[in-house]
Amino acid sequence: MSKNRPKVVKWDDIYDPCRYSKLIVGNGLSIAVDRCFEYEKLSDCLPDNVDGNLLKKFFRKFNTYSFEYVMEILNTSIDSMECYISKDFNPEQDRSFKNVIKELKEYKKTVTQLFFEAIKQNHCKHSSVKKVLPEINKFLKCFDIVVSLNYDLIIYWSIMCQSEYIWDCFALQSKDKNTLCFDRSIASRENGTKVFYAHGNLILHKDTNGNTSKICKPNFEFPSGLLPIIRHRKLLPIIITEGTHDKKLRYIQRNSDYLGFIYDEIIPRPSDSLVIYGCSLENDHHILDKALEINYQKVAISLYRENYKPYHKLVELMNYHDHDADIICFDSESIFSKSTPEHQQEAADPLD
Repeated sequence: MSKNRPKVVKWDDIYDPCRYSKLIVGNGLSIAVDRCFEYEKLSDCLPDNVDGNLLKKFFRKFNTYSFEYVMEILNTSIDSMECYISKDFNPEQDRSFKNVIKELKEYKKTVTQLFFEAIKQNHCKHSSVKKVLPEINKFLKCFDIVVSLNYDLIIYWSIMCQSEYIWDCFALQSKDKNTLCFDRSIASRENGTKVFYAHGNLILHKDTNGNTSKICKPNFEFPSGLLPIIRHRKLLPIIITEGTHDKKLRYIQRNSDYLGFIYDEIIPRPSDSLVIYGCSLENDHHILDKALEINYQKVAISLYRENYKPYHKLVELMNYHDHDADIICFDSESIFSKSTPEHQQEAADPLD
């Protein structure tokens, strides 16, 4: 398979509702809606104070951008010290350990607060992007399976604006109408579009049993409608913001009930065709490697202007997996007509 400069066509030139069955969508979709979703923006929003600088130190020490990973480190440290404290300490040692444990627990709460404050500064408002949501909804419904790699609410909002024949496979299983549980039976439906958040999402959290659940309030504004629920219930978000594919994969494997299910059963599910939109492929080898465990008759990838690196990376991966399907390249800016400079300016307004 050649690495020469490919021909790039418009999406409308290759669009056919019967042609493509699986979509992997990355941060390029969200950036097409609003530039606030560019990588590393969350860590850039940390305050320049004692708490913010300590978290930046964690990020540097563990080579990560993941708030969740830092919280897991703090949890492990607390658990380890609580086990160790059972030794025969004298009163002063016992008091010293308990004070450290207390400080770690307080800082874990602080990290959660910093995370949501960073999102509050960084995430666009529903009201500023609602015009483009029907277009995204229409695009997603071209596919049987949609695998999203994004943490933000753009795809969720687009599903809720026209939810007929498109599901993200969560269903009501308790008296709490604002919390839905992952339902594998929906993922097996033959009709409609099934959406999966392969790297987690703001609306996904671990419940008290460690299972994946989803907050569901169709008309909530961000952040005023979502953050109070998360803070009140002290929920731990499932979001992967790691910069390397191997660390992302380790997170996925630890969340076996949902992220692991997507990785092991949904991404490699037999399909005739594959479309990749808004993915650089540089740090998502684990997703593409898994998707390419099967052969496709047709493969298409979006390219942004004259950046051909994703195409060359895809050629490399397909050669490695011994695939011989032709690759169609289409212009990433040819899908959402409402993603205009005027819209971008509106979406950049500060949050309330």
